[in-house]
Amino acid sequence: MRIQYVTRGLVTVAAVMAGIITCTGCAGNGSATPGTAKSSTGTQGATSGVHGAVAAPQLTVGQASQVFTSFLPRYNQMLTTTNRSLVTQVTAGAESAMNQLRDQEGISSSDTAISMKSPEFYVPQLSVYPRWFVVTGQEEQGGVSFPGAFVLDQDQPGGPWREAVYVSDSVPPYTALPVTIATNGQGYATAVTAGSGLGLSPGELGAAYAQYLNLGPQPAPGFASGVNTSGQLSFDATFQSQANRNGWQVKISYVPAGWPVYALRTSDGGALVFYDVAVDKSWAATSSAAGFSDGILEPYMPSTHLAAIAGVSSARANSGEQLVEDGVQEAIGVIPPSGQGAITVTAYDGGGDVSVSAHS
Repeated sequence: MRIQYVTRGLVTVAAVMAGIITCTGCAGNGSATPGTAKSSTGTQGATSGVHGAVAAPQLTVGQASQVFTSFLPRYNQMLTTTNRSLVTQVTAGAESAMNQLRDQEGISSSDTAISMKSPEFYVPQLSVYPRWFVVTGQEEQGGVSFPGAFVLDQDQPGGPWREAVYVSDSVPPYTALPVTIATNGQGYATAVTAGSGLGLSPGELGAAYAQYLNLGPQPAPGFASGVNTSGQLSFDATFQSQANRNGWQVKISYVPAGWPVYALRTSDGGALVFYDVAVDKSWAATSSAAGFSDGILEPYMPSTHLAAIAGVSSARANSGEQLVEDGVQEAIGVIPPSGQGAITVTAYDGGGDVSVSAHS
């Protein structure tokens, strides 16, 4: 029996079942978790001449602007209305999977519409589908302004343009996009693949980052210290300590999410990479203090709100069962040219979207 629940931007447990808890009337929905998506090799859309690939006309920067102008109102409609049929029309990859899981659990949208001030469009030269491009700018949402970036993807001729990645940097000093994306004389960007003069291929960044977060900087050197590297290690340690005080033992592990990676050449010869990492939190009740929080935003124990959705009544300590919370986190990394410095992780959506199962 499997229960899944998805929520946007919350570091919290979403559903629990028998073993850790006493659960009545529970049933699973059978959906795949984000971490089990079909794997992509290398950078999506960055190679040409692929056997069986469909030739694609080159998208111009002007056309990309028109695409985004048409896309954003439909995206905002998905965010702000109950018309959830738009999810598969305007989102793709990890974004689509997470939104669909959210809808399957009956979670209505409560987001506010966004706008993008002074957008910049970075269109790589691609000869086959899927086609994609990056939009960066100053996002405005709910009266707050901060940097943000979209990756829009079209996977077949005449198909819809959909959001494959969306990352925003709402925490000062706003360092998500600290590099300049290189463009040629025609204004086109360059998609970066393996063997492009980098110390690490873009398609390998998710695995390297997961190894770093699992084992620390010694086993996986090459990452610069910062809020999303050494800071994330510190955050995880604090999270585990606080959860333990609430009667929960939490183990945290990271794995490559398996979704497509998008990378563009930077002006210094490096690469700006959009990628995903899956994070699994395994919860086990260890004392009679284990319980559920009254607030949905309490990150150190399951919330009563989410437990109620799953039909959960109470926790049970030392049962030998565990609750596994699976999330997909979106990130931006900067890989320098080979031999020219450490990799930086400039943005990491540590809130995440989660699905949850419980088992022995």
